Amino acid sequence: MQRWPVLLFLAWACFLFFSGIALFTSGFLLMRIELTNRSSCSDPLAAPAWAGQGVAPGACWMPRRVPKAVLLIIDALTFEFARFDPAKARPRPYENKLGFLHQLAGSQPRHARLYRFRADPPTTTMQRIKGITTGSLPTFIDVGSNFASYAIEEDNLLGQLVENGRRVVFMGDDTWDGLFPQKFFRSYFFPSFNVKDLHTVDDGILQHLYTTVDGGEWDLLIAHFLGVDHCGHKHGPDHPEMAKKLTQMNEMLRSLVDHLANDTLLLVAGDHGMTETGDHGGDSEKEVNAALFVYSKTPLFGAHLPEEPETIPQVNLVPTLALLLGVPIPYSNIGEVMAELFSGDGGAASAALSQLSAYRINARQVDRFLHSYSLAAQDLPAERLRHLRELFSAALEEHDRLLAQVREGLPASPELEARLGRLVGRFQHYLREARAVCMESWARFHPLRMVAGCALIAASCLLCCVASELAAALDFSYRSRLLYPLLWGLAVAAVLGLARLLTREGLDLILVGSWSAAASQLAFFWHSWGRRPRRAHLAGVQPPVASAGLWQRLRAWQGLVLPMGILFIRCCAMFSDSFVVAEARVAPFLLASLAILLVGRLHWHGRLAAPEAPKQPPGSAFSQKESWQLLGLLAVLLACLRLSGLFHQCREEIPHCQPSPFLAPLSSLQSTQAKNLFYLLCVASLAGLVYAVRRWLRHYGNLNSAGPLVLFVRWAFPLLAVWIACYWAVTSGAEDALGKLQELVQVALVGFPRAVYGLASLGLLLALWRPVTVFVKDSRESVGPIVTPYQGAPSSHAELQHVIPQIYRRMQESLKTQLDRGHRRATVAAYGLGSVYSAALVIVLTLLGLLLLSLHSERMSLAFLLLFLEGFVLLRLHAWLVSLAGDAEPFVVPWYAVTAWVFAATQFFYSTGHQPIFPAIHWHAAFVGFQEGHSTHLLPAVLVGANTFASHILFAVGCPLLLLWPFVCEAPNSQRRKLKKELREELQEEEEPMMEMRLRESPERFSAALLQLGLKYLFVLGVQLLACVWAAMILRRHLMVWKVFAPKFLFEALGFIVSSICLLLGIFLVMRVDCAVSAWFEQLQPSNRHFRPRGPGANQRRGGVAEGEMAQRLHPRGRARSGERSRPRGSKRARREAPAGAGCLRAWTEENDGLAGGWRASRSSGPGRAAQQAARRCRLAFDSLLRKIQGLPAALPSLSLELTVLYNSLLFAVSESDGLVEGEAERINHGLIRVLEACGVSGQDLSTEELWQKVLQDVTTEELCAPLHRLGALQGAVWLAANCLGSVTGLFRLLSDTKDPLPSAHGGENELLALLKAWSVPVEGDTSPLVVQSTKDLKEILWTSAAFLQGLQGLEAGNLPTALSLLQAAASGFCSKRVLAQIYTSIGCCTQQMGKPQTALQHLKRALQVDFQCLSALSQAALVYRQLGETDAELEALALLYKALETPAQEAVSIDPCFLIRTELLVHTPALASLFSRSHPSEVKYLLAQRCLQAGRVAEAVEHYLDLLALLQEGPQHQVPLHGRSALPRIPEVFLEAASALEQLGRYQDAIAVCEEIISRTDDLIPETLRIELDSGAGGEAPGRAGSPAPGIPPQQRESLRCIVWRAAAYLHQGWAWARLGESKEAITRFTRCLNVLLRVQLVSAASIHSSEEMAEALAEAKVLQKIRLLALLGRGSQFQELGRDKEALMNFQHSLQVCPGDPAATSHLLRALWKLNRRQEAAALWQKLHADAAPADGQQEAPGRPYPLYLVSCLKQVNLPHDESLARSLQDYLRTSGQDP
Repeated sequence: MQRWPVLLFLAWACFLFFSGIALFTSGFLLMRIELTNRSSCSDPLAAPAWAGQGVAPGACWMPRRVPKAVLLIIDALTFEFARFDPAKARPRPYENKLGFLHQLAGSQPRHARLYRFRADPPTTTMQRIKGITTGSLPTFIDVGSNFASYAIEEDNLLGQLVENGRRVVFMGDDTWDGLFPQKFFRSYFFPSFNVKDLHTVDDGILQHLYTTVDGGEWDLLIAHFLGVDHCGHKHGPDHPEMAKKLTQMNEMLRSLVDHLANDTLLLVAGDHGMTETGDHGGDSEKEVNAALFVYSKTPLFGAHLPEEPETIPQVNLVPTLALLLGVPIPYSNIGEVMAELFSGDGGAASAALSQLSAYRINARQVDRFLHSYSLAAQDLPAERLRHLRELFSAALEEHDRLLAQVREGLPASPELEARLGRLVGRFQHYLREARAVCMESWARFHPLRMVAGCALIAASCLLCCVASELAAALDFSYRSRLLYPLLWGLAVAAVLGLARLLTREGLDLILVGSWSAAASQLAFFWHSWGRRPRRAHLAGVQPPVASAGLWQRLRAWQGLVLPMGILFIRCCAMFSDSFVVAEARVAPFLLASLAILLVGRLHWHGRLAAPEAPKQPPGSAFSQKESWQLLGLLAVLLACLRLSGLFHQCREEIPHCQPSPFLAPLSSLQSTQAKNLFYLLCVASLAGLVYAVRRWLRHYGNLNSAGPLVLFVRWAFPLLAVWIACYWAVTSGAEDALGKLQELVQVALVGFPRAVYGLASLGLLLALWRPVTVFVKDSRESVGPIVTPYQGAPSSHAELQHVIPQIYRRMQESLKTQLDRGHRRATVAAYGLGSVYSAALVIVLTLLGLLLLSLHSERMSLAFLLLFLEGFVLLRLHAWLVSLAGDAEPFVVPWYAVTAWVFAATQFFYSTGHQPIFPAIHWHAAFVGFQEGHSTHLLPAVLVGANTFASHILFAVGCPLLLLWPFVCEAPNSQRRKLKKELREELQEEEEPMMEMRLRESPERFSAALLQLGLKYLFVLGVQLLACVWAAMILRRHLMVWKVFAPKFLFEALGFIVSSICLLLGIFLVMRVDCAVSAWFEQLQPSNRHFRPRGPGANQRRGGVAEGEMAQRLHPRGRARSGERSRPRGSKRARREAPAGAGCLRAWTEENDGLAGGWRASRSSGPGRAAQQAARRCRLAFDSLLRKIQGLPAALPSLSLELTVLYNSLLFAVSESDGLVEGEAERINHGLIRVLEACGVSGQDLSTEELWQKVLQDVTTEELCAPLHRLGALQGAVWLAANCLGSVTGLFRLLSDTKDPLPSAHGGENELLALLKAWSVPVEGDTSPLVVQSTKDLKEILWTSAAFLQGLQGLEAGNLPTALSLLQAAASGFCSKRVLAQIYTSIGCCTQQMGKPQTALQHLKRALQVDFQCLSALSQAALVYRQLGETDAELEALALLYKALETPAQEAVSIDPCFLIRTELLVHTPALASLFSRSHPSEVKYLLAQRCLQAGRVAEAVEHYLDLLALLQEGPQHQVPLHGRSALPRIPEVFLEAASALEQLGRYQDAIAVCEEIISRTDDLIPETLRIELDSGAGGEAPGRAGSPAPGIPPQQRESLRCIVWRAAAYLHQGWAWARLGESKEAITRFTRCLNVLLRVQLVSAASIHSSEEMAEALAEAKVLQKIRLLALLGRGSQFQELGRDKEALMNFQHSLQVCPGDPAATSHLLRALWKLNRRQEAAALWQKLHADAAPADGQQEAPGRPYPLYLVSCLKQVNLPHDESLARSLQDYLRTSGQDP
């Protein structure tokens, strides 16, 4: 076996991927450039002084306002913690605990204030410290620095204080020591990384805080408390410990305020918030929402107290504190000063001038930074920089002008104060814009490196795929495919490294490694391609796919479609942020889908069903019991997938998600009973896992030896479980519960985990040192001396007493052995040898599982138990699938197994409480066993990484089990179970399964199989990684890139690295076992002993036992001989066995019966493709048989068989053609003519009705009665399908021997139902030929079809009561669910037309219950709801209908094995086609939009209209129904209605854009002048919808007229939209264009005597034109009024009243215009006329019976002016004054 080449090849493949990951990361996660520039007091940034401003000597930039400041950072102080709400009677543990802050803010509003302190993501402590000291934004890659904080080189607040001689004292979090070395005047650092320690840091601060404050030897005192943050990590915010910690902070603040001097500023800030689980690091609202409290005993703020606390960014603290303390603002600051702290004690103008000075300094500093940064990085947008520069320059110029006026001594005035306030706003706008620009460019990308990294990863995936296929060949050369590529890579690396060193550019290891990887890849592909011709000529050494024929190759590649398709779907999901967020549900779904499809494919190929034939080749199908076992395993897998979802972690992107309670430790439970119950459950899970592993090892004989590893499993596994359980017991208790035993508890918290680490590590070392777990039993006689030498004193008597008993015992043993064994030779039985590889892997996996379980919370033991159970189920399913594939290569692991294994690893990443986001990292794992903390960052990083990627570790190490498990599951052949007991005992020696020892028979294939498996695993992992990399690169400008895609890429990359390393370890372990097994064989070889196979024996000792290279005398499992397939009835064998004198008639009868019986037996397959193929075969066979029979002259003895065969053949023909055709009726006629010919009667030139009458009257033979009745029923079906009800009725009168019509309450229509009900087929004998469908079923189908058909005809004719009765009768008949749903829908339509809408709804609902795909029922229900006025229900029905129409329509099953003639084949009427025609999705979408708009749901209507427009833009010819009865109007009308909806919603720009589309499309369709002559018939009734054709107009002119209407309406909507936007001039332009378009139409009467009013009444479109002209005139007039052009407005209003005399809206507008122009007499007269004609005017709003188009509704609403009460009173007063009657 080639061990090291395999490992080296896999390691090289991993290196290729690592190089691609590193190269992409270097281009994707570059850090922001940190400028080394520093601010100083000599920088010319100070603001110019104004009159009255004093400048203190030595002031830096701005006078010092605060001599001292205390900055208290309470880590994770969320705003909700600091806020006090007295209204809460029962506050939660974290609420209302900082009451002292509320007391100060309430009692001293000018001294104290609370702010929302908004942090910038990522919300980790180190990045927040950087933000509040430098004023800059952290980058995404800085998150990793939490493990290794490095000194801040950028200009910062502490550096400025130290450089300017200020003393900074610090106490608390030791993170500050790494960030600011040698910066503190005095410091008290305490270890911070142990999140389980709540008190060490806080207690240490309190020991020094008050004495330091009283000492006064400081200018800035910083105290960083960690207890609140650690309490959140350990217990969460909603825990009593949080209440204790916050209460401690409240008392600390109360005491500290008493120690502060009057001139000291106190700042209490939180660096970030926390989630509901106590985590942080992301950008959710709770994580970025911290608190800031500002207090001083000297007044700071104005008297005005805001109702809600103001929100300020954290970076604003830096410039504020710097200017207050009198030091320069750090150079890279982008924060904004807090203006309230710079107001001073003067008036409003003085306060504003002081604030402007601070803002000016702040703005100049930010402008300087932007200029320097743009020169260094050149990644800020130039356009944005120019805009910022313009804002800055304008603000400075305005400030200079104001200062000049102030220096001139101008007194303060409200105007001056207003100008100052506006200038403050301009500075604020500039600073906030600058910060926004920096936030958008906080990370720089290197596109070339990203593309190169993607290419390198893609090439690595391709290499793994190619190499995995080549590895199956025996001629795989490691020299050409490993050694040469490595040499190429090393050569390129050496050349590049030497070149960079010589050019002194520095050695870039990532770049050198990437070039080396690329060179080695090219070398591999080059050598692989070069060896291709040589491999093509080697016979027998190619992989199975390469050496097979075309069909075998297609079948082999067909197996890749399913796993690769599922993998492709998962990769595509990486490009959607929604799928990435929901991946915890996507991964289990894909895994379940893969498993179900695999089992379904087995069923499709007939592998699951027990074979019908008595003898089948082995491996062709499962027995019934095994099939149920396989389905049981599938059910267990699905249950595991379902249960694993209980251990989910939530992301903040998923609303209303609550994290699993299993993630919280037991110590967080308040109920002791619940805690004890969960503890027992966890211990039981732990014990169950250990027991299951030991049971499996014992079952396969791997726990029988006395080796060190076996002893370890026997004793150390239970001991590990006990230690873990004890550790859980200690950690689950409350901290104060044990009282005096705290020291012992601390020892246990450290001792138990470290003991688990040590013992598990010892077990892993034993597994590598002595991995063989085989028990050897020697049954050979001892070859040693017979007696042992006598060691005593020389004495003959003593020697005899010592020797004789030994000789006697030796003789007894020899005789007993010969009697027991007979002629069998001596053997050595090796128990557990058949599972030696798997046993070592299972042991290692169990050790790793226990080790990783100790790093998780207690209740995660349930998840780990599910993990091991699901892994076992997957392996078992894989073994069964391999055993069923008879032609499968046993040394090749299929792709589906590798894909499922990788998916399981991904699934349990989420099911162990993880998410690919930083807040979900379980940081507490770093302190399991290390309560006192760590001296290095490597060990905690390893522990946290092991906790995070536990599932990746376990599944990667266990990956070789995919190769080993099918061999482990080998069982004796099924044929051996049928042998007698004594024969089985004899055969045990020869046919014991070799299991894993089969791998040792071909060591080269074994190593190639391991290589192929490893490459496949890397390929699947690499493809997923490649999808993440592509998603991160393509969507790098996506809104969610840093929130979703970048974290996903980082976690996927780290998971790949961990998985690949662990894969190498797993394969290395298998090779170590192989090496140990080889050494074990060599130790046994000198004795030349043979191994005797040992199967399941006593004491559960079972194991595959092999001779391997030693004896090789074991026979492989024999295969049972294939039995002969059973032949169906009617086959050639059956015919040969028939008596020789049976004749043709008997042979034909048997053939008919065989075909009919075979069809009946195939009904169990159900509808589908198999049924169609079987029906086609039966039809061809019956047709062939019928041709044989009809090839002879008609004779009475064969007529019964002929008619039966004709009946069977016609049934198949009808069912296959999905309906009755004319050809089938001709075949019936031909059969009747042959009947008459046999009776000696001529039937030529007779119609079908006459033929039937002749046959039924003249043929009296009893044998032909039943066949003729069956054929008559089929004839009735033919006529029924053709709607020939009279012919059907006459035929069944003949069949029933009834000459007169049956009495019926409903006349002839119901007579047919009575005849069908009374008709029966004559009884046949037992020897009659078989039929494929019974006449009884056909009778029921005919009765139902007749009732349904007559009911539809009654519904169409308007005879509703009769139709309802017949449809109700049909509903009780015999039909499919589809037809029954149609019947209920028809009943609903009938009852609706009868005025019973509620009854109609009941039937329509029942139709949907019967068949949910009956979309016509949904459509009719929407109509009924509209009739009832239930808009919500109507819209819901339409929405369901549209959703159903979006999905592809399922094709109706054309063949039903049970019923060849069905109701749906017989009922064909126009009413049915109209009622059940499938609606078009665009029609339903339009109805949704229209009804929402009519119901006032404008927002919903807009969404529906926009969706519809998107469909139409994609291609109207495919999205619009072509039939004339569509509910969808013309497309321009849809656009106009969408514009109307957008306008009503306030989206005026969108409405303008939609109208512009109509204008551009109709530009070339409108003539300059459209002259339309109206004939006398033009005054017909107006059509139902706007734009419908008017009579007497040529089609071309009619279409031009419509285009003019649409274009004018588009201009009209644009005008009103511009008016709403305040653009009156643009609106006037659009209204004018609308009127100009309307002027192109000239309506002329043929008689030239009609007035324009008459023509308008005659032509429907003229009414719409008239209304559009009115609305345009009113709109233009109103906009003239907005511009103050009242006379022009008056002209438009007057013209509008001429267009529509008496229109209320035009009258109202004209009335107001006249009154405004002081033409009061005219206004009064018009007002009197308006009131006199009020009732008729109301009726003119809409034409009777025909409303205006829907798209004019919004315009009609806008022209209707509200009632002006003041104008009415003025008019009335005027009329009274003038002596007129008001």
